[in-house]
Amino acid sequence: MEDAELRREFLGDIFERYGVTAVLNGHDHYYHHAEHGGTHYIVTAGGGAPLYETDAIQPETVKYQKIEHFMRIDVGLRETSMKAIDINGQLIEEIVVNRRN
Repeated sequence: MEDAELRREFLGDIFERYGVTAVLNGHDHYYHHAEHGGTHYIVTAGGGAPLYETDAIQPETVKYQKIEHFMRIDVGLRETSMKAIDINGQLIEEIVVNRRN
C-alpha cells in the first residue's frame, strides 16, 4: 500500500503537470476508476484470468466492480468518451473528459 501511494504521488504530479486527462492500465483483474487532480485513473483488466477483489478502496475511487468487461473509447476533437461495458453488453460506467488546453 505504501509503495502504491509513493508511485501515485510521483506519477500523479507528472500527469497533472502535463495535463494528462486519463490513464488506463491493467494487471489487476477488475474494473476500477479513480479521479484525482483532474486525471482519471482506470484499471481495466476484467478478462482473460480469474477476477479478484481490490486490496482497498481509495478515497479517490469513483467506481469499483469485480466484473469481466471491456472498454469502448471514442476520441473527439473536444472530448473523449470512455465506456466500461460488461460482457453482456450492459454499461458499467461512462466517463466523458474534456480536452485540456
